[in-house]
Amino acid sequence: MPDTSLDAAFFAAPGYFVMPGRAGHFDTLTRREIAGQRLLLAQTDAMLRARIDAMLYANSVPAPLAQVNRLVLLGDLSSLNAVATARSWIEQLAHLPCDVEQAGAWRHRTAPLSPGSVGVLVSAAGEGEDILAALALLQSRGLPAIAITAAHHSALAGMAELLWPTAAHEEKGSTATGSFTTTLMALVRLGLAIGLMRGQVDEVTAGRVAQQLADAGIACALTEAAEARCAAIGCRLARAGEAWFGGRHWCASMAAEGALNLRDLSSIPAETQTGDALRHAPVRPGVPIVMCAAADAQVAQAVADARSVRARGDHVTVLTDAGSAAAFHDAANETLALPGRGIAHAFAQAVALQLIAYHAAMALGHNLDRVV
Repeated sequence: MPDTSLDAAFFAAPGYFVMPGRAGHFDTLTRREIAGQRLLLAQTDAMLRARIDAMLYANSVPAPLAQVNRLVLLGDLSSLNAVATARSWIEQLAHLPCDVEQAGAWRHRTAPLSPGSVGVLVSAAGEGEDILAALALLQSRGLPAIAITAAHHSALAGMAELLWPTAAHEEKGSTATGSFTTTLMALVRLGLAIGLMRGQVDEVTAGRVAQQLADAGIACALTEAAEARCAAIGCRLARAGEAWFGGRHWCASMAAEGALNLRDLSSIPAETQTGDALRHAPVRPGVPIVMCAAADAQVAQAVADARSVRARGDHVTVLTDAGSAAAFHDAANETLALPGRGIAHAFAQAVALQLIAYHAAMALGHNLDRVV
């Protein structure tokens, strides 16, 4: 029987009864898009599961998946944060090395690419100059490319050897919301598909990963029950006028996405450092620090990072999973325990960071309906 604990928690959450009907009653486009991610994730997961099942049933593996022995993951801004977050899961599932590169910088380099390398190009719109130039460079060297995009009729989707689609719509708000989380899901599903087709993933592992991905949308919805806590954190950042974000392992990339959300929505200066580097960063005493941590992301070291940063007088807020929250009791000023286990927890962190940035912008009176 599948684990339905998150489903049960969702229906029991305070305020659940207003969630389904709120889509038309949000004050801003950004807040509506944050709330809409559960549906987009369900659509993305269903679309990709159907694609993987068809490949396995027909025993027909597309060339980019059959020939791969190394992945080159390319993206920009939020897309780059998504690939950096998903990298370790892809490596574990596919048993392949993964290079994570910023598309704009990679296209100007002349680094050698070994036979069997496959590019994974991530772009919400699929029309960016850098991402299309990177695609052309790959193909000029005779290497295939996989496009991860919500724009299924874009130049990127049409030119890549394999389209790995997401269901994110064109965002009208001021930062990446559904485009980030659906990309994260598509990347993990890609790693799982490669692992299955290469015979590297057993049924137990595949089932566990599939359950965590199924829980992702529920974890997003449950995180909205902590909106008041996220709002208080956001208001603190707004009052301070600056913030630092940090984390270890995949949480470092999630922290980078949180800083990007904050800059996009509120224009508050926000810096990102890995957890150990944050101990030595030139942070002004009293500046709020938001740290991302999780049980599978070096939590013991993250506790030491938080304790060291707090000791110099900074206000430390930790976003972590429920099982790890107690470890930060004496290390942080505030701990926000979020739902989800493993991969599902990453989606909860993404929504919490979006809500923090949203409420920081609202506290400053920013217009969040502008189109960027």
